[in-house]
Amino acid sequence: MRRFWARRPDSKWRPSLLRRLYPYLGALQSQPPKYLEAFFRPGLEAHDDPLFSHLPRFTLTRRIRQFYSKDLVATINGYDPLEELRATLPAEFNSWHPLSRAQFLETGGLLPGYILSSQGDRVAMAHAVEGRFPFLDHRVVELGAALPPAMKVKGLREKHVLREALGRHLPAAIVERPKQPYRAPDSESFLHAGAPEYVRALLAPEAIARAGYFEPAAVRRLVQKCRSPLGRVSAGDNMAFLGILSTQILHSCYVRPLI
Repeated sequence: MRRFWARRPDSKWRPSLLRRLYPYLGALQSQPPKYLEAFFRPGLEAHDDPLFSHLPRFTLTRRIRQFYSKDLVATINGYDPLEELRATLPAEFNSWHPLSRAQFLETGGLLPGYILSSQGDRVAMAHAVEGRFPFLDHRVVELGAALPPAMKVKGLREKHVLREALGRHLPAAIVERPKQPYRAPDSESFLHAGAPEYVRALLAPEAIARAGYFEPAAVRRLVQKCRSPLGRVSAGDNMAFLGILSTQILHSCYVRPLI
């Protein structure tokens, strides 16, 4: 969809297709068109960038930099993880179909390091449960990887070949249902009335200052915004909150106790 838009970046009607995305997110659907355009526009002109498919996500998550402490900024010294990622891509990467490039980035990065690990194996194994996931069977993965892109996504219809092959066994309402991931509350999970005491302790200004990664005043404003029943907490706010809290937990567990 973004590539279609990128061919005519000044088009007035091509961005309207963004309304077809995420129909299950009522808050997103109620946003004005300019909001959707602003979210999905980052890197639109850079259609030859190998990271083109993921630039909106990377742009969103990089907002956490506004919370960095001066010492952390000095330590990073201009380091750009996206440049490092580009340098590690296979030599033939740019010759692949755009969908294959996007899937390589997703299955090589987000899937094993985040979704299958922190949201899958670690949670399950911590409770003595070993997951068995049919679609992650290596033979299914190998078959899926060998399929031509048009059989995976046809227009805006995802999982096209799967729907065609198995759709006759399911009600039409399920077969044609848009993909919808599970969604868990973000900052809300940690800031409700009965939230664990460690959250308050690790996000306290003195704990933030002792760890040294973030600016205490900036973190305090973020926490206040996330706590406020009147504040509109964005996806970027939630990502920053979880990134800060996770960093504080790791520091307290493996570097120096903060509480």
